[in-house]
Amino acid sequence: RRRRASSYARPQWRVPVSLLLQGVASSGPLLMPRGYAQPSLSRFPIDGSALDRLDKWLSRPAFRLRLGHFPELVFSVPACCFGYPLAAAPLALWLALLAGGSPSPTAWALAAAATAAVLGLHLRLLLTHDAAAPAATAARAARSVYSVPAILLTPPAAVAAAHVLGLPGRGAAHAYLTLWYASIAPVLMAKRLARRRRPIASADVPPKALPAIRAILEHDANASFPSGDAAGAMSFAYPALRCAGLPA
Repeated sequence: RRRRASSYARPQWRVPVSLLLQGVASSGPLLMPRGYAQPSLSRFPIDGSALDRLDKWLSRPAFRLRLGHFPELVFSVPACCFGYPLAAAPLALWLALLAGGSPSPTAWALAAAATAAVLGLHLRLLLTHDAAAPAATAARAARSVYSVPAILLTPPAAVAAAHVLGLPGRGAAHAYLTLWYASIAPVLMAKRLARRRRPIASADVPPKALPAIRAILEHDANASFPSGDAAGAMSFAYPALRCAGLPA
């Protein structure tokens, strides 16, 4: 017990150099302190405070819904789009395609292939979960969608592809990725300060039909606030509205 408390008080980060470069939505298992397993009390809002009770009262009906496997798969797709760093690449390509001009069939095929690859990886993580070894699912997520190469290489690769293909809307992709990277630092810093416990890690929230979701998120259980998914969605929505002319 003493050793665990000591390691938690002075966490050793697994990826210290890239702390500010880890993706938007879920901080991911790569950002956990070594040995950290159980969620701790939230710092903001403090557990039991008026703001905490209001938040739980408002969100309890949604979090206690039992949707079943297929609806949970469907609702997990937005989190895949705006929570995975790896998904920034196909999103950037789609913005470049939709921002104007007459893209070639090769550009459309590349965007479709990148989207299918990310969604396929997402579904594989959720559907190949072993309930007897939940840590293995989180480890696969750490090696794939939350890995440092996924964060540092795939989004710039999408912009490079837009340049090579001569897409006239590549400025929208630039704007999206600039906002995407710029949102990472404040989101992660605030997460570390607030240490808001995820609802899925609370005892009064029933288990999900897809246990892989809980297995992944519980490995960074105190990273609920502020929302990285919301930051990623806004990073996409602004250039989509201003550059690509898509409906808000």
